[in-house]
Amino acid sequence: MSTSFEIPYHKVFANKALELKYINEVLESGKTSGNQEQCQNVINCLKRDFSYNDVLLMPSATSALEAMALLLDIQVGDEIIMPSFTFVSTANAFALRGAKIVFADIESETLNLCPKSLERSITPKTKACIVINYGGIAAKIYEIKDLCEKNNIVLLEDAAQCLGSKYQGEFLGSFGSMSCLSFHESKIVQCGEGGALILNDSRFLQRARRIQDKGTNRHEFKLGNVSKYQWQDLGSSYLMSELNAAYLRSQLNFWQEIVETRKKIWNLYHNAFSSFENSGICQTAKIPKDAITNGHIFYLVFSNSTQRDNFTIHMKREGVECVTHYEPLHNSPMAAKLGVNFESLDVTEKVFAGLVRLPIYPGLESKIELIIKAVKTYFNKI
Repeated sequence: MSTSFEIPYHKVFANKALELKYINEVLESGKTSGNQEQCQNVINCLKRDFSYNDVLLMPSATSALEAMALLLDIQVGDEIIMPSFTFVSTANAFALRGAKIVFADIESETLNLCPKSLERSITPKTKACIVINYGGIAAKIYEIKDLCEKNNIVLLEDAAQCLGSKYQGEFLGSFGSMSCLSFHESKIVQCGEGGALILNDSRFLQRARRIQDKGTNRHEFKLGNVSKYQWQDLGSSYLMSELNAAYLRSQLNFWQEIVETRKKIWNLYHNAFSSFENSGICQTAKIPKDAITNGHIFYLVFSNSTQRDNFTIHMKREGVECVTHYEPLHNSPMAAKLGVNFESLDVTEKVFAGLVRLPIYPGLESKIELIIKAVKTYFNKI
């Protein structure tokens, strides 16, 4: 992010002493490739703290999504339903296997996949549905899950933004047959580049290990279960290095502290700006009943792009960096090239035109009143 702002949009959390300690352990061991001691420490943490069943660490959430596509044996013409309002990796992973991407609309309350739009998008060729849980706020998971079960569709979660968020007492990432987490620099807990594949259906585990390790049975060989390892499946180099895992291990020591701080900032924003929503000036982020957010994103949605742009210009003058988010994928050149299907995406279009995100991260606490004052100054002018 830009460093020219007094208050940038994002800053990474760091505990340099612990990060360096764990990284030094890797250097002293001389073992820097994947699936060794530091990776196992991270996997144990994710299983313990978030009750995930099986976890494979990957270079990115993108890699995890690509592994999902391989595990589902996606064929040319299989249809995959997802919101258009998502990061490009959600679509890329399945388009790479020849799938037909079908975009559904989102709900204005949470910016997540709309169950009614999903239902209208289902055809006999639909193989899977992907839920995003935007900004760490849960979609209507059980409505979507019921639709998937009724139509024999696999439910997947792109939980890249969701570490620490819950729905009805369960951590996001626990509801689909598979899900992914992101540990990119922009996320709550990060290691520069990194991700995880969460397997909630144990039937996928053995094959997932092979896909992770270039399509070989190397994991079984290391366990002594086979005399040699061979190429047995399609796969790729989907391993997180020990150096990245060491950095991530340090970050995970503080995930609860990071999330609680972000939630406090989220609530301060919400309390300060809810009256402006009541007066119709803009829409604010909301948390549905039975959901707990991790405070990943706090956003405002103005009625049009002009108001949004005027707001970001005003905040820039105040020294505060505010940013927009995804361009809907159905408007992209690649979507036109692929000839993707989508129904009317009115909510998606409206949200994109007006959405702006406010800074939210540990270390921002002393600046919150300045940000709130700057926002209210703009609102009071319109």
